[in-house]
Amino acid sequence: MNMYSLVDESVRCAMNIKTHKCRKSQCQSCSVWQSIQECSKDLDKWDKLEVQRLAKINFANKWDVERSYNMTNRVLKFLLALFIAGTIFCFGAAIKLSAEPVYVHHDYYVNDGIIRDKLRSTHRHVHDRDVDGLVNCIDYTLTFKEEWDKDMPPNHCQIVRNYQKTVFAKMNHLFVRVKLSDTGKWLYIEPQAKYDRRNYKMSDYWGWPKYNPQYNKLGETVYWMSLCRR
Repeated sequence: MNMYSLVDESVRCAMNIKTHKCRKSQCQSCSVWQSIQECSKDLDKWDKLEVQRLAKINFANKWDVERSYNMTNRVLKFLLALFIAGTIFCFGAAIKLSAEPVYVHHDYYVNDGIIRDKLRSTHRHVHDRDVDGLVNCIDYTLTFKEEWDKDMPPNHCQIVRNYQKTVFAKMNHLFVRVKLSDTGKWLYIEPQAKYDRRNYKMSDYWGWPKYNPQYNKLGETVYWMSLCRR
């Protein structure tokens, strides 16, 4: 082992002790430490001093690099934890907010006089239609359907059920979809929405992820209307 190898091995041993990879109590039984001691015996006084000087310089440099790395690593871990916590908080807040209707007026609602009239009459006549002791989405939906059928084509209004139970949201809800002409686009309407607020579309009233049209179920209009008992 030459003088420079002796410096490198000395620095490596000192770093292992400093970083708690080794303990000083283990030095006597360590083959590397024993080799360093054996080689040091063959050096003269001035070479020993030079080895000590170079070892101190190299150790100081390596320790600065190690300390900088550890600090950078801690900062990155902290920022990652902060990002994850922020993401979880924002996601949780979004879920919580989506659990309630979003009362926002939308200016893009146009030519919707018929729908707003049906909402108005729905709120005027709604009551416990299925006699279950509650006035809820079922009663509003059945009432809207009856009000629509009075002077509009019955096949232009269908009852829709949305059932989802996911990590994003939970919904078990009844509402309607309507179209204003044979070739018109289906509009998914929340019958509980206020007629004087232009936010009655399901996507506007509940928002995502509370309302996800992927879970809409059609073809149940006859069944739900059969529940009307008064």
